[in-house]
Amino acid sequence: MLMSAVFTAGFAVILTVLLVSLPRRHNVIFLIACWTPLVFDAGRVTWRALGLNGYTGHMRLSTTLQGLPLNMCGVAALILPVIAMKRERVILLMSFLYFFSFPGSIATLLLGNAAPKNPADPEFWIYYVTHSLYVVLPVALIVSGYVRPRIKDLLWVDVMVAGLVTIAHGLNLAINALFGPMTVNFINTLYPGDMIQATGQWSRFPIMSNLYDLTGGAQYWYLYLFLPLLAVLQAILVLPLLPAERARKRAALQTTSS
Repeated sequence: MLMSAVFTAGFAVILTVLLVSLPRRHNVIFLIACWTPLVFDAGRVTWRALGLNGYTGHMRLSTTLQGLPLNMCGVAALILPVIAMKRERVILLMSFLYFFSFPGSIATLLLGNAAPKNPADPEFWIYYVTHSLYVVLPVALIVSGYVRPRIKDLLWVDVMVAGLVTIAHGLNLAINALFGPMTVNFINTLYPGDMIQATGQWSRFPIMSNLYDLTGGAQYWYLYLFLPLLAVLQAILVLPLLPAERARKRAALQTTSS
């Protein structure tokens, strides 16, 4: 946890630079930051495919396909480049980034369960750089006014989350049937016992572990118990957006009345 806090604090420098530079459209620093997670994930898949990874000392699977950006946080790597290129036309994706990937990345960094432990391992840096950017970039996008999430998108975000979990589970079942048990476990829909055998470690986050136990060990379905907890986090994340939302409604009323 201390390591996570130290590295996350270090990326506050990135936030400062982005906040200064973002208002200028097509800023190079901003574009590089948005593309970095996807490039790093591609590097991770390549690194694993070449058999060079030393991805040990934590709970994640180290297979090549598991390196794809199809986990709870990693899906943000697919979203950020689209936001960078399209801006206003992808506000729903920005809402997804803010109401789902952003709190998920904060929780992951604070808990530190999934983090590689060895700084000599390239995946150590991939992990911390990408997850820090998942926290930094939504804040920078909102504060700069480049693009803002919408409160009215909350329901759609949760529908997208449920859909993502379902798609991930289908991929887990299909890929593991083709390439062998526990080749992948996107979004951890297959928790838990097989993961302990595959990684040699206790692999469950405490909250997810309790949710899993509540369902009596129902793979996939236990993740839907996470949605009410996500709703609580989202209610907190709505608060900073309220002043701008009220100002927007007042401006719309004034335009209508005039």
